[in-house]
Amino acid sequence: LVSQEQAGLLAQRANELELLNQVRGMISSKLEPQELFKAVPETLAKVFGYDFIDISLLKGEVLEIQHQVGYDPSLPAPQLSIHKGVVGRVARTGKPLLVQDLANHPEYSSPHEKYTGTGVRTISEICVPILGQGKVVGVLNVESAREILEESRLHLLTTVAGYIGIALEQAELYQALQHSEVRYRELIENATDIIYRSDVAGTFTYTNSVVTRM
Repeated sequence: LVSQEQAGLLAQRANELELLNQVRGMISSKLEPQELFKAVPETLAKVFGYDFIDISLLKGEVLEIQHQVGYDPSLPAPQLSIHKGVVGRVARTGKPLLVQDLANHPEYSSPHEKYTGTGVRTISEICVPILGQGKVVGVLNVESAREILEESRLHLLTTVAGYIGIALEQAELYQALQHSEVRYRELIENATDIIYRSDVAGTFTYTNSVVTRM
């Protein structure tokens, strides 16, 4: 027989696997970064019921929030300094952080009480870096007002942030490839010499615009 505690752990593990499968599916479907920034927090909220979730990208010494769940939508998302708070510390150090007692943490500064007007006091927080080519490019932040977050969730969110980092790198490479292709076509089409491609039978499959100008 499975005890109640074991059943709870199995259910938690199933939820974690469901989340990871959904995030992997988002990446394999080649969502645009902004679509991913929206989908991941909303999936986290749906699967685990977290109260506040946000994804931010690093711009110099400021974190710009890309999407957030649980905040007052009528208020603008703030820019967060990397020199303040738990989120700033993670952005500076590149190390994930689990805070189980926010009330007594010296670096905690509740954004919810300051700019959302919700009045909700969160008790626990996990913040993990999003890395791109080994450098911090953003952070994924989760805060709970109802449960003390555990070490297992820190590992889970670190994995999720890793997937986001991979997706951002893929998007950057794709954009660079598109730019390279456009530049290559411009060079070919503006060349003064005839450039052509033929198949094994000697049939021309491509000629640049020089041919039409002759």
